[in-house]
Amino acid sequence: ESNVKNDEFCLNKEFDSYILFHQAYEKYCKKTHSIFKVTHSEKHAQLKYKHREFSCIHAGDIKSRGKKLQSASYFASNCQAKIKVNFSSKSGKFQITQLEENHTGHPVSEDDYNCNYRIRRLNEEDVKGAVQMVSMGAKPAKVAFHFKQKTGKEVTNRDIINACHRAELKRYSISEHSLNKNKDIVALHSVITEKIKHDGNIDNFA
Repeated sequence: ESNVKNDEFCLNKEFDSYILFHQAYEKYCKKTHSIFKVTHSEKHAQLKYKHREFSCIHAGDIKSRGKKLQSASYFASNCQAKIKVNFSSKSGKFQITQLEENHTGHPVSEDDYNCNYRIRRLNEEDVKGAVQMVSMGAKPAKVAFHFKQKTGKEVTNRDIINACHRAELKRYSISEHSLNKNKDIVALHSVITEKIKHDGNIDNFA
């Protein structure tokens, strides 16, 4: 359970714009250690959005995956936590019309929140910096530590390696979904992996 009394984010609370709603939404998520995904959205030319619905990332029916355990970042536990915001043409404001705060079937803690890949994800500028540092010979572990100190996020070695993979694939206009369909692309992916695996000639970097 993650109920937190918050006058700035509560049922029927109104906001003058979607931007103001989203700022309050982000503060609420951080305060309650909640992570949501957009499950329904209606765009509007002037307002940006007319309606948006957010569900807990663990929403959905529990599904068996055989002997393989689902990652804690992905598994569905039928959690009912949900947020709905709608624009009211009558008031001219955005209003929280549904706020289900109780999370069920999964842990809710500061550690789980900070370690989730959605939260520790680097922005585009930091990704470019990380890729550049690795290309110059810095070890992924050192790069991860650097950005962990810079951003306060729980950046992992795998995050840095994945960022390099995606950057290289983007450079060649290759879709990650096509990796298993094209032998040449698989070969390129292997080359990238080996390059990162054998880096580390530079121990210090700015």
